[in-house]
Amino acid sequence: MAMYAPSFFTGTLITRFGGGRVVAAGLAIMAAGAVIGIMGISIAHFWTSLILCGIGWNFAYVGATAAVTECHRPFERNKVQSVNDFLIFGTVSTPPGLPTSALTPFPALSTPYSGPSSPCRISSCVYSL
Repeated sequence: MAMYAPSFFTGTLITRFGGGRVVAAGLAIMAAGAVIGIMGISIAHFWTSLILCGIGWNFAYVGATAAVTECHRPFERNKVQSVNDFLIFGTVSTPPGLPTSALTPFPALSTPYSGPSSPCRISSCVYSL
């Protein structure tokens, strides 16, 4: 909830204060969440840390994504945004899927994650350029 609920007003904050400041605030909020998480092992520390890290992640991610589009001309923004999202989610999702063929005893379950998905990701990246 804390990662995605702030998205309803993060864009307004970026418009008002700028992407760099929102990213900096997000990183500071995540750091505060990490410090609170280290300070104790109670349920209050856990929930406070999770909420702060979620809000901080939202501010940092959305602010940085907005900054990517500000660096380009208006007609390039959609393509740059799509390539950026593809690279982010492709690099996050591909490595966890690669060892599944070695770790699972069921080859039918590992095939969608290891073999065919990587060439599809690469070809869609090339196509988007």
